[in-house]
Amino acid sequence: MAISSESGREQPPNIVAAFVAGFNAVANHLYLILLPVGVDLLLWFAPRLRVEWLFMPSIQAMITSLERYGNPTTSILFAQAWETLLKETNVMGLLRTFPIGVPSLFGGLSDNATPLGVARNLQLTNLGELLGVGGLLLVLGFTLGCLYFALLANATAEAPRFDLNRFFGHQVPSALAFCVLFYLVLAILSVPAFLLLALIAWLLPGLGNVAFFIVALVMIMILFPLIFTPHGIFALDLNPIQAALKSMVLTQPFLPGLPIFILMALILGQGLDLLWRSAPADSWLALVGILGHAFVYSAILAASFVYYRNGIKWMEFLVQRTATHLAANKSQ
Repeated sequence: MAISSESGREQPPNIVAAFVAGFNAVANHLYLILLPVGVDLLLWFAPRLRVEWLFMPSIQAMITSLERYGNPTTSILFAQAWETLLKETNVMGLLRTFPIGVPSLFGGLSDNATPLGVARNLQLTNLGELLGVGGLLLVLGFTLGCLYFALLANATAEAPRFDLNRFFGHQVPSALAFCVLFYLVLAILSVPAFLLLALIAWLLPGLGNVAFFIVALVMIMILFPLIFTPHGIFALDLNPIQAALKSMVLTQPFLPGLPIFILMALILGQGLDLLWRSAPADSWLALVGILGHAFVYSAILAASFVYYRNGIKWMEFLVQRTATHLAANKSQ
């Protein structure tokens, strides 16, 4: 999709036009919603993979130690929190990988209710099972996520050309390298962040929540320039370093409207999620929510690819215009 023009002059990427193009792309390529719909159906009807039996003995041992050497009231609260967390944990949720993955309405589903009855609970009883099953789910979720992003990039391209050899030979390895680098940077940032939070919680206990919000906001701001790295990998076939550098250059001076684009995407996606999640899990009406969620989030991601491509064109235009002006000034 070309950058809009007015009176023959290049214009910055139009946010509304990007969203319109994204919704049109998904409406014209409805196969794009098949992956998010399929993942949601799997999470909805598949057995829930639980880890209560695996971790509860260790949690009980910790509670016993706390009761012996600490505060019994604290031990009870600790036990209740962990019991609730373990009961709600569904290892199948690992199908939703981040930052590259398939969006899902039921990713955090812990309820066993389905229109076909109560879903089974399958307990993972040893660490080997957890690592094996969890690893397979992560690989499957990541591969599906790469395919989803590649199809979105292809559907929004001016000249679509999906190539399996290019996908498996370049895009998937590049996406994997980016995810590894992303979590490595996140881990490095998390160490001083947690130390700072612990210090604030010790010195000023009442400001713990405020400090957590501020530290999380700072980490988001640091990682924010990488937001278009997956787009560079799947839309321009860049390696992860090239895609990250182009994303950092693009998001700073050339896309001042990017925060508005993200805000609109969040309002649209999260706002409609309230509607999609309104039907109970044991009703077939939830299928409407699955379809609506898949369509809207696919359209939002498609719009981000359109916005990214137009931003690249706008950046190249400004760089070329600046170089032309400099050359003209030198010749005078």
